[in-house]
Amino acid sequence: MKIQREDLKGRSAFAYCRRAMVLGHPADALLEVYRGDTIAYTLSSLKWGSEHVLSETSKYGFRIKKYKPMSIADKERLRKK
Repeated sequence: MKIQREDLKGRSAFAYCRRAMVLGHPADALLEVYRGDTIAYTLSSLKWGSEHVLSETSKYGFRIKKYKPMSIADKERLRKK
């Protein structure tokens, strides 16, 4: 699966993978992200990408971590704000 970086519309490729799988794309599909005609990066599969998230902290910088969906309690807490 090939996409342009602009097609992500400010979202991460990891979020794109989760959405693509919900829409029925095959889990083993390779994701290639391009900037113009130049490949920017590749994710080995939509399944792998959907299971990860990019995290940044001042102590460690950027890291790829396991994705953890928001809990129902957290969703309720955010709705109350």
